Amino acid sequence: MEIGSFDAADASLKFGAAAEEAALNTNVVVVGSLERLRDAKDCHKLQRVLEASPDKMQLITSVARAMSAKKDGASARELYLLPEPVETDERSGSVRRVCLIALPSACSRHNSPARPHALTSCLKGNAGPGSLTVVAMLDDPSLAFATGCAIVRAFPTWVAQSSTAAKMQSKKINVIFDAPDNEAIPEAEIAVLSWAARAIRFTARLVDVPCNILNTTEFVNQARVVHALLQSTLQARGEEANAVSLEVITGEDLAAQGFGGLYGVGKAAAHPPALAILKYYPPGTSAADQATIMVGKGIVYDTGGLSLKGKTGMPGMKKDMGGAGGLLGTFRAAVGAGVPKKPLYCLLCLAENAIGPLATRPDDVHTFYSGLTVEINNTDAEGRLVLSDGLAFAA
Repeated sequence: MEIGSFDAADASLKFGAAAEEAALNTNVVVVGSLERLRDAKDCHKLQRVLEASPDKMQLITSVARAMSAKKDGASARELYLLPEPVETDERSGSVRRVCLIALPSACSRHNSPARPHALTSCLKGNAGPGSLTVVAMLDDPSLAFATGCAIVRAFPTWVAQSSTAAKMQSKKINVIFDAPDNEAIPEAEIAVLSWAARAIRFTARLVDVPCNILNTTEFVNQARVVHALLQSTLQARGEEANAVSLEVITGEDLAAQGFGGLYGVGKAAAHPPALAILKYYPPGTSAADQATIMVGKGIVYDTGGLSLKGKTGMPGMKKDMGGAGGLLGTFRAAVGAGVPKKPLYCLLCLAENAIGPLATRPDDVHTFYSGLTVEINNTDAEGRLVLSDGLAFAA
């Protein structure tokens, strides 16, 4: 069993004009505030996707007007449109499924006005079978980025069951934005969103994969995949390929170079701990310039070490690498979209907190990269141990 290639998942996702060209009209989900959904009959993009008559657009509007917005969660209604009759009184084409998702009326000051939490949750349960087109009726064009990211979170790309995995990866998702007064979303913003959305699915896939597949060695391989992708991207836009680089320090080399915290956490595992260092220098910058540095915790599995977790505390610990996974996705998206204006570094502190003859014991004393010696009282505090080395190296 493998993680597999991300190429198919990346190609299946389209936004903006590309989505409009590829739009499928047999399964259409329309998302937005209740106020916008109630104006669906005036949404020309939706009408074009559905190839719907004015009467059918009025029907969609009537269904929306019968809906009520929830305070906290999104609500959904489903309807089916029969194909238009032709001159022979027979109907040609396919039945079209339309699902309306009304976003909640309330939004705390800590939340995006796009209500991404409610959108993702409701879309997961109402996406319907197979490929789909999502028409996002925005209250404001500025909400396109948050809305697009929330939509793709509803569509993971990895599951262990092979038949389900094949369906997930072949699922085409076309996202079309409709803003008030037909205001267009700038193509530059769509390009950044495309990189961000693909990075979200990439990260989600890493988090979903168990440790017997995504061990530290495979995580480093995924960093190499990102490195190779970004090198080709830089070349395509006229930058030097070596403006992005990857360095990996692993196993005994970590101990030799003073990374006692990271090495101590991962030394008992079958796959060695590693520090993966990705660097990007935008045009006109160098290592001497002030940089942005991201440091991520990448514990591919956390048993707790000799301070062993219980049977209810250990399941799910494959997700303990989510920090490093998120930052690897962030690096991929930021560099790919050409966002950084100053050097960007991404440090991935990778280890499996396993038990065995070589495992760190409570009472052991390790020398960290900072030069400080630390007595270990709880081996289940591995996150701060690996990040301490990463932060000291970054400094």
